[in-house]
Amino acid sequence: MYMPLAVLTRRARIAEIVLVWAASWACRILDAMVLSRLFHLAGGGVLLSDGSQSSFAAVAAKMSPGSPALFARGILCNWLVCLAIRMDGRTESAAVRALLIFWRITIFAPFAELYEASKQSRVHIFAENSPFDQKDRLKARGYRWSDGSDGRPKSWWIEVAEEAMEDELRFLRSDIYRWDEADPPVQRLTAFDRFRSRS
Repeated sequence: MYMPLAVLTRRARIAEIVLVWAASWACRILDAMVLSRLFHLAGGGVLLSDGSQSSFAAVAAKMSPGSPALFARGILCNWLVCLAIRMDGRTESAAVRALLIFWRITIFAPFAELYEASKQSRVHIFAENSPFDQKDRLKARGYRWSDGSDGRPKSWWIEVAEEAMEDELRFLRSDIYRWDEADPPVQRLTAFDRFRSRS
């Protein structure tokens, strides 16, 4: 953000902005490599043990867009950071600066989390033809009853993340149906399916 403004106000040349950008990106890649190595040497915490699958799935989702999209996201992220620094720098009150920092955290972080969550695939699992005496157990696990009027099968059903689908199916086969060959219906949902209005 600062370098384009410097070029527009004739305080810097285009060659200088390219040099600064290249050096900035190179240093950030080096920083990421060093930080990753230190993190790995320290044991990695839950990211490399119990929470590895969830962490790797989140990383894979962030890396799934093409190179142009990732490059554009990096530029936008840098512009937001520069804008935040500029907002703080243009005020003389420490209280206002603290308020601006708090505002950015409370506004941008939740929306970023909601955006990431909206992109994750989820599934509906229907415990169709499940034994009647298991209804309380299904309800306690979070299943809801569908009477079939909304197009869903007439059965108990639950919505889970796609990563948790196999665990949920395993629970149904072992604890509810008690039959390893049971094949409960599964409906995969996209963000569009989850948030569109039902007629």
